[in-house]
Amino acid sequence: MRRALRPGGQAGIAVWCSIDQSPPFAALAAALGEVAGSQIGAAYRNGPWGLPDNGIAAEIERAGFTAVRASRHQLPITFDGDPRQLLQTLAASGVAATVAALGDAGQRALAAAIEETAAPLMHDGAIRSETAAQLVTATTAS
Repeated sequence: MRRALRPGGQAGIAVWCSIDQSPPFAALAAALGEVAGSQIGAAYRNGPWGLPDNGIAAEIERAGFTAVRASRHQLPITFDGDPRQLLQTLAASGVAATVAALGDAGQRALAAAIEETAAPLMHDGAIRSETAAQLVTATTAS
């Protein structure tokens, strides 16, 4: 990114905070671990949530950016389609092929596990919680 920006140019980056700060996705990781095995649960857990909270800012500084500023933002998240809607998010994840290979029985087992792990987040028929993201801005050297 630094090479693509003109001198004095600004970059903005948004990344998820740790998965523990995103309870619906942490519940999904736990369900995956139960049904597909601990390696798959860990692969999902370390996906886009794999960086420590200050990790992206440190990487941006090491890349030669200046005026690096990071901030954490808490965001509401709702899955109106109950745990099945949360399950559907796996289609865009790094474990999508593994989940698809579970077959019908595995898919039903995963849906049941998600209902159990996400139960504390259920309110009025929907999963309601929060998730957190880091926003980082930085400038290229002039």
